Amino acid sequence: DIKAEQAEDIALTLKLTKLRKRACLSELVRNHRAYQKELERIAARHAKLKEQVKRVKRRVLRQLVQLLQEKEQQRQQAMDRQIQQTCLHKETVLAQLVRQHQQRLAQQQAIWDAQY
Repeated sequence: DIKAEQAEDIALTLKLTKLRKRACLSELVRNHRAYQKELERIAARHAKLKEQVKRVKRRVLRQLVQLLQEKEQQRQQAMDRQIQQTCLHKETVLAQLVRQHQQRLAQQQAIWDAQY
């Protein structure tokens, strides 16, 4: 009788252990599936963010190129203005020299005309 009870206790204990293991395994499988879904969600988010970063980089590069082009254009315009001012100044000086030379020639001509 006692041996039968002990055998039954052992059988119940084994059954309980088996059920616990099965429950534990089921929980592990559930957790694994949940983690897999979470990983997939994270991977999708990562891909989305990566694409967003690519778009932002492209936009920033376009803006940088535009900014550099504008800066180069401003530099070119400043150089053109400087060249224009220099040419204008040289033309003014040259015109002044020509007038002075013509005046001297006219004075010299008047002196020669008066002498001869």
